[in-house]
Amino acid sequence: MSTRQCPTLLISAPASAQGKTTITAALARHYRQQGKNVRVFKIGPDFLDPMILEQASGQPVYQLDLWMCGEQHCRQLLYKAAGESDLILIEGVMGLFDGTTSSADLAELFGIPVLAIINATAMAQTFGALAHGLATYRVGLPF
Repeated sequence: MSTRQCPTLLISAPASAQGKTTITAALARHYRQQGKNVRVFKIGPDFLDPMILEQASGQPVYQLDLWMCGEQHCRQLLYKAAGESDLILIEGVMGLFDGTTSSADLAELFGIPVLAIINATAMAQTFGALAHGLATYRVGLPF
């Protein structure tokens, strides 16, 4: 399989309920309104988030699940999307490093940069520590 280039971003967070779906949908909608062909994926099994993301992007949303479907299947989905899209957005699952095959695992495997969504309500300096920890916890994870 040859290489295809398409800007890709994985939207993750330190935990669930941080706003990943809202931010991913907003980005998809923004770029769609600018005439861009945006492909959105969701990591892991989910049925509600993909419906929201499909409305925002105007495209079907497929699951990327290394544990259930394997690396080759995920690679094929991303390869096809890269040939058809101007932008690929991937919404992570739970916290960045959570799960048997985490969002971080997928980002590292495919070299996809991570955008961390952090709910900074009632934080000050702790926000910096949390952001630094997410970015440096795993060497080689593209942030």
